Amino acid sequence: MRVYRFLYIFLGLALLLYPGHVHSGEPLPISEISLQYTPTSIAVNHLDNTAFAISENYKILYKVDLATRAVISSYIFQDKPRSVTVEGDRVYVPTGKDSNGVIHIFDKNLNITKTIALGKSPVSASVGNGYIAVACENMNTVFVISETSLATVYTVNIGMKPNHVEIDRKRNEIVVSASMASSSGTGTTEGGTLFFIDLPTGNIKRTVNTAQKIKDLKINTLTDRIILTNAVNGIDVMNPDTLTISNHIELPNAGVADVNQSTGMAAVISPLSLNILTANNSLEPYSLTKAPYDVAINLYTNQAAIAAENSIIL
Repeated sequence: MRVYRFLYIFLGLALLLYPGHVHSGEPLPISEISLQYTPTSIAVNHLDNTAFAISENYKILYKVDLATRAVISSYIFQDKPRSVTVEGDRVYVPTGKDSNGVIHIFDKNLNITKTIALGKSPVSASVGNGYIAVACENMNTVFVISETSLATVYTVNIGMKPNHVEIDRKRNEIVVSASMASSSGTGTTEGGTLFFIDLPTGNIKRTVNTAQKIKDLKINTLTDRIILTNAVNGIDVMNPDTLTISNHIELPNAGVADVNQSTGMAAVISPLSLNILTANNSLEPYSLTKAPYDVAINLYTNQAAIAAENSIIL
């Protein structure tokens, strides 16, 4: 079911992702696309309304037509895929959990056009401003690759395990979340750090510590804010210039997020719910019948595609 951008302006939050008047906390009217294996990461091609979903344990990449609700094709990996990113007509999948990994670059028909060697355990990729940034968790390193030549331009060792990368196109920076463990009088606590890396040079410009390990980070270009989620106490909205938290929203077990860059609305998953974060930082939760693993929003249709048990929920 599609909701177009002009309808959003008039009908408001309740129609952002789904039609009908659905009250907070009530089940959403949904449809499901059945998959043989449970998808753990999902991304959407906004141009042709297709989704690409990987199943890490079963080493498979699906391409799905969201309009017809049909699986178009699939690809089997030799090693575990960790995430999937779509930019234009390219699909980026880093693979390899315990060994030296690679990033596979596919065309939109799931033909591999390039495979680039990386460090151990590449987990996350972001594309923008002519570069591809990849976080290699077990090497404490971010690889930066030219989007044109597909050659590695430089690497940055941040001294911690990077788990998410996002390219800030406005500031020409890579924003990296990383985890750390520290001992306290009550045992071991886990926090995190954000690194802000100059994209052209690879120099670390700024860092800021976070009280909790960051589950996901997304940049909202419309509101010019960074959305940070953590599993302890929810969502923080950060000003990327001052590195201060402008808003905090309580959401236990907050998971991964995605942002519709045309409306400024974000979707954050938590156990058995999809939570809509509005541009003015109010939160509307809607219940799901299956535990979600990832979410992606189509920029043009305002439709959320949710990776869940053996299915994509729409």
